[in-house]
Amino acid sequence: MGCSNLTVFGERDIKIGDITITKLPARHGNNDETVEYMGESSGYILRGEAKSLYIAGDTVYYSGVAGSVQNEDFMRGSEKISLGLV
Repeated sequence: MGCSNLTVFGERDIKIGDITITKLPARHGNNDETVEYMGESSGYILRGEAKSLYIAGDTVYYSGVAGSVQNEDFMRGSEKISLGLV
């Protein structure tokens, strides 16, 4: 068992077949202490030819997330789905 084909995200996109995966900012908490304790978090955009999918990841809603989902390049040609925050 286990994985045999792993790719570590850096600052660049990863392309797998016709899908481009982009790493986006995310954070575990609303204060610096929580963010430092919990470590790095990421969201992702998966882009295909006709559709895109934004995966928020393990994050709170903050300016980095807001900026990502409002980015025109991401939203162009994508269906817009509103999700409630708990």
